[in-house]
Amino acid sequence: MDASKDDEGNLSIKRSKVNQQLIGRAFPWEAPVCKDSLKVEMEAEGFVGLSFLPVALPGTKAAGEPVWAISADREMPALLNRMVNDDGTDHEPSENRGCHVDDFYFPSLLRFPIAHVRAMEPLDIAISKERPRNKLGSGFKPEIVRKFDPFLIASRRFRQWCEKRKLKIEWWPVVLE
Repeated sequence: MDASKDDEGNLSIKRSKVNQQLIGRAFPWEAPVCKDSLKVEMEAEGFVGLSFLPVALPGTKAAGEPVWAISADREMPALLNRMVNDDGTDHEPSENRGCHVDDFYFPSLLRFPIAHVRAMEPLDIAISKERPRNKLGSGFKPEIVRKFDPFLIASRRFRQWCEKRKLKIEWWPVVLE
């Protein structure tokens, strides 16, 4: 395992696993992480909703740039998509089980209510209420489910900035209905 999370969900990556990329993903977690130099650039752009969480870097490799988990200080309204357990039954959040979006395609098309999203504007970055586990999920203990990462929802402005910088990021489509 390249990364781990403590009981509060704080991310830790072995320093020896941090490579030269400015941005990446701490496997097996979904949250994107970035080096300090990229964090400074993102903050300078003034992206609304963007926040960062420190990442612990234990290990004996020589000290380098700090690493940050990219997050948001705003939460999206509930997805309009149906969330299901691995067996296809409706997901009940109180069950503390992993879930996924009920969609045949990958990546799934994430659907949000337009009126609720418009009321949040201006907005560049937000997290989803849901903490899905892509096509996995049943049987996870509640303490593990709490550590799952929500979807990170980005505006077109944020996405275009990342593409202009040629940052390697996996994007999921979003529609407002």
